[in-house]
Amino acid sequence: MGYIFPELEHYFTEITAKSVLTILGSYPFPSQIKRLGKSRFVSFIKKNNPFVSKRRAEEIYQLAKTSCGITWEEKAVLFEIKLLLNELRGLEENIARINTEVEAIVKNRKDYELLLTIPGIGPITASSIIAQIGDIANFSSGKQLIKLAGLDLYGSESGISVHTLRHISKRGRKVLRTVLYQATVACIKCNAHLRACYLKLLANQSNKKKVKPKAIVAISCKLLRIIYRMLTEKKSFDHSYDEKLKRRFFLKQTKTVSTEKFDLLEPIAC
Repeated sequence: MGYIFPELEHYFTEITAKSVLTILGSYPFPSQIKRLGKSRFVSFIKKNNPFVSKRRAEEIYQLAKTSCGITWEEKAVLFEIKLLLNELRGLEENIARINTEVEAIVKNRKDYELLLTIPGIGPITASSIIAQIGDIANFSSGKQLIKLAGLDLYGSESGISVHTLRHISKRGRKVLRTVLYQATVACIKCNAHLRACYLKLLANQSNKKKVKPKAIVAISCKLLRIIYRMLTEKKSFDHSYDEKLKRRFFLKQTKTVSTEKFDLLEPIAC
């Protein structure tokens, strides 16, 4: 794509995008798009990918009219394109087969069913998390899961500074960390509870762009704690669990204070 229609990279960074594959499969050269005509090209794109706006399709056509892509050896380039597209389709078919096989292996597992109750987590993400975590009985707390993912924080201090710079250690499993990042982004969009937590972290922040990555890490850690709690207690996702924990903690503190008062008054009563 870089030397055939380089301007197309302005709109699509991934060659696997549906519109890119559609163009490469039928009209890979800008000259072909130009000969097709604006209205026919827009109709062609909209027919194959309804999610592409008419405005974007028209902009792609305008880019094709002034493209600096190659205009020679089209036969050889077409042969290369066909080989690459066939290879890509083969990879997609293999990935689909792998996902089907993995789902068949984990679909009867209780932990898999529980993870699917979390809004934002689908079959692939759930099976990937299970593959990375294994048996939840091997962990004694959510903190251990966070450490396994390399999301635990560590501090660094200089000999003359009182300020501590804190970063995630990244000493855990990189695949688990990647899966969690993708799951967290999806949960922020689909999961009302985690989205509210995310927005709360961003509230009153002057530089939200700088804080967003840290907020995503914080929500990833929260997601791991939720997963640990769900799998150990064998309970489905409950968005009100945080409030229940707060009430439980408040009642515990109240009972502790009441007991201390009673202990102080008891000798006087005697």
